[in-house]
Amino acid sequence: MVVKFFANKKGGSSKAIDYLLNERREQGTARLLKGDEQLTRDIIKDINYKQKTTVGCLSFEEQDISEELKQKLMEDFEKMLLPNMEDKYNILWVEHKDKGRLELNFVIPKIELESQKSLNPYYHKADLPRVEMWQDIQNLEHNFTNPKDPSKARVLQTNSKEIGLSKDYEQLNELLHNLVKQGQIKNRDNLIELLQNNSIEVTRTGKDYLAIKLPDSKKAKRFKGSIYDEEFTGIGEFEKISDRAIERVEQFNSRDTQTELRETKQRLEEYIRTKSIELTKKYQKGKDTNSYSNTYLDNTEHSNDIPSYERAIKKRNSITAERREVHTTGAKQNIERQQILQTGEINNDTIRTDVIERIRREREERQRDLQSAIRSLKEQQHSYSNITETISRYAEKFRNFAGEKFLNLIKKTQEVLSPKKEEIKTYKPTKRREQGQGRGY
Repeated sequence: MVVKFFANKKGGSSKAIDYLLNERREQGTARLLKGDEQLTRDIIKDINYKQKTTVGCLSFEEQDISEELKQKLMEDFEKMLLPNMEDKYNILWVEHKDKGRLELNFVIPKIELESQKSLNPYYHKADLPRVEMWQDIQNLEHNFTNPKDPSKARVLQTNSKEIGLSKDYEQLNELLHNLVKQGQIKNRDNLIELLQNNSIEVTRTGKDYLAIKLPDSKKAKRFKGSIYDEEFTGIGEFEKISDRAIERVEQFNSRDTQTELRETKQRLEEYIRTKSIELTKKYQKGKDTNSYSNTYLDNTEHSNDIPSYERAIKKRNSITAERREVHTTGAKQNIERQQILQTGEINNDTIRTDVIERIRREREERQRDLQSAIRSLKEQQHSYSNITETISRYAEKFRNFAGEKFLNLIKKTQEVLSPKKEEIKTYKPTKRREQGQGRGY
């Protein structure tokens, strides 16, 4: 089993659900395992952020496993990926069997349901070690096919969607190996020359691979290891490469799996604890960041006989049906709550009494705040009106007072100027000015 997260350059949409539940549902090779399809669609539709979904799968080489084990793997995966985040995210699980093997696909809307903040369940560089540890533990405990097994290494690195073209490349790989065994290909340079002479392009050469492009192919495919390695300089070297590959397989199969399992569980616990604290600080401010109740981890003292990882799984499996129902309905309640705040309509059949009361109180508080704001505005308007009247009254008084003062000033000025006018009329120049001896002559 291997955990895969699919690339999503445009941010994602509900089209991921369309793909997972397309015609395969009618064909019987796809079915919904967990979650509410319409609810997940609605949540994705209402997200205002560009990044809307995280999509991936648990991919098995096995054709099928028990229903109980499917549920256990899905629950444990969620606890590992988003610890201490129960009821705060939405997830949809869809089973696929159309490829002749089992896939458990998941879609997670990228939003934390309580705070409405953006939620990214998986950062590749930061979360890959934790995810791979969980993957290794499941493969060891349940004896799933391990992708790290050297015997499962694929020489041809191609796309599973190009089945017809992949068969052509696989036939080419088989033909080249047969030619090496027959002695017709002596080394890697000889192999490259043979391909180019037959109109098969070698677009890139690496230390341990060749990128080969068939005439009808749009892109080159990578062939890795074995005869495509630069160490393939002769038949003797090819045999050494083959011997080393066999030795790696033997070492992998003879390793101490119990020690590996125990050490991996211990490291995983530390990674989950760190991730849990990080998520708690971001989305649950004010709560105890050291609390791991109802999470993947257990706060009780570690036991040498029963690892805390197993105790956590046991505890998780004992969760009641009511608790699981809360997990699936938490998102519904959040959406209905937002609708009620917008429309003012309450449906007692779909929302619990405590939620109804909380929403009603919030609505009443908003109405009281609005009425208080209106009263305050009216009081300000009345106060402004009184101030305006007072200013107008004083302005009128000032105009009357100023008018009287101005008239009195004019009268006094006239009284002062009247004797001066008489003096000007009777004025006669002096004898010196008559003779032209004054200033300016």
